[in-house]
Formats: sequence, C-alpha cells, structure tokens
Amino acid sequence: MGIGTVNDTIVFHVDNLNGTTSRPVALDVYDPHAGALVVDIATGLDAAGPLGGLFTPAGIDYVLTNIGGEAIHWTAAVDYEQAFPVGVGPWVSMTTQDGTLEPGNSVNVTVSLNAEANKLGSGAYTAIVHLVNATVGNSQGTTTRSV
Repeated sequence: MGIGTVNDTIVFHVDNLNGTTSRPVALDVYDPHAGALVVDIATGLDAAGPLGGLFTPAGIDYVLTNIGGEAIHWTAAVDYEQAFPVGVGPWVSMTTQDGTLEPGNSVNVTVSLNAEANKLGSGAYTAIVHLVNATVGNSQGTTTRSV
C-alpha cells in the first residue's frame, strides 16, 4: 500500500432482526519523513437548542498534532452550507485559525457557536470546518469536521 488515504465501509448484519447498518472507515498512510497533521476527535459539533439559544454543546475542542518528521503550517476555516439569513453573520468561531507545528507538537483549537447562532431561525444549519495541512507540497492529514 502506498502513501494516501483508503476509504471503505463496514456493514453490520443482524440476522435475527433482519437489519443492517454501515459505518465508514478510513486508513491514512503517511510519509514518515514529512509533516503530517492528525486531529484527535473524528466527530463534529452537533448542537441543539431552543430558538434564540442556549445551544448544547456550545463547542468542541480539537487537538491538532504533527506526527511527522518536519514542521508544518496549518490553517482552519469555516464554510457555511446555507446563505446567512438577513441580519445574521458568521455563527461559528474558532480560537485560532493558523499556526506552525514542529514535529511532535500539538495545539488546541476550540470550535464554538457564537452569539450570531442565537439569531438563526428554526431549522437545521450546517457548516464545515476545514483543518488543513497548508505546507506546500504536503497535504497529509488535511480533514474536515461538520458543525
């Protein structure tokens, strides 16, 4: 197997209930000499609450780690799946949006809902947080998390 990501699906069959369910799986194979970004939590922020806020949970903490042999530059950005309603601005905040990680070092990034989320109308809203190994010529570990 070469360097890269292999994605597949595990299917679970329950014979006595005549049911099945599946879960995606991924295997990332990195170049051990280059820098590689790893994010500790594989899930996104799934919050809920009443119209006008307080949403629970209000945020999620990610630990970004460089498991490779060279320093990497990383960035974080949010893409919103829907246009902002009138009078509502960006409703997801991050504690930091870029930096450099030396081999073996980590940084905490908190993704949270801000006061703009309290202005959203009833419904489901989706954003995608991009956690990117922005090192030129090396995107090992680039990933996304949903909000």
